[in-house]
Amino acid sequence: MFRQDAPDVPVGISLDVPILRKRVLREAVLPADHAALLDLLRAALGLEQL
Repeated sequence: MFRQDAPDVPVGISLDVPILRKRVLREAVLPADHAALLDLLRAALGLEQL
């Protein structure tokens, strides 16, 4: 089936849709004391720092 006002466009298909964009997220900056605590936690759990 085709629309009468636009015979070349099938019914039910809309090209007027929002476009999702990727946002570039910046890396979180931890205060020095938080970074030290995180390092201790990683060491206690046996995790490598990436």
